[in-house]
Amino acid sequence: MDVFVRQNDSLWYYSQLFKVNYQLIIDSNSGIDPLALMIGQQIKIPGFTTTGYSIKQGDSLWAIARSRNLSLDALFLVNPNLNPNALQVGQIISVPLRITWRLIQGNREYDYETMMTDVRRLKTIYPFIKTSPSGTRCLKGIFPRF
Repeated sequence: MDVFVRQNDSLWYYSQLFKVNYQLIIDSNSGIDPLALMIGQQIKIPGFTTTGYSIKQGDSLWAIARSRNLSLDALFLVNPNLNPNALQVGQIISVPLRITWRLIQGNREYDYETMMTDVRRLKTIYPFIKTSPSGTRCLKGIFPRF
């Protein structure tokens, strides 16, 4: 999940807000100096994705956040241009969602394409995972048709 840096934000603040290990956030954002964040900079938060939510009559951001056990600030971080005073019925906002389900189905036929799909899925949710092209040599022993 991506959030956008605001004035006075820090990776430490994000780690506390989302209950994610500080070092995992650093590892998920290689090339970013944690002590020199810039306003508007995109930061990856591991272990989360976002889901769309359609505003309903009577909704408030506070109620949406509370119903999902989130802080109000978490909603603002994934919706940087959101105006809480101008919510419209039917408006779609992003809502952070912690990944608590299995991303990969292990008990099935496995081939190279399935593996690459699983690797992409894992890297999207856990950006600290590193891969290299050297893995293709290893795959030849596992997948003879590779």
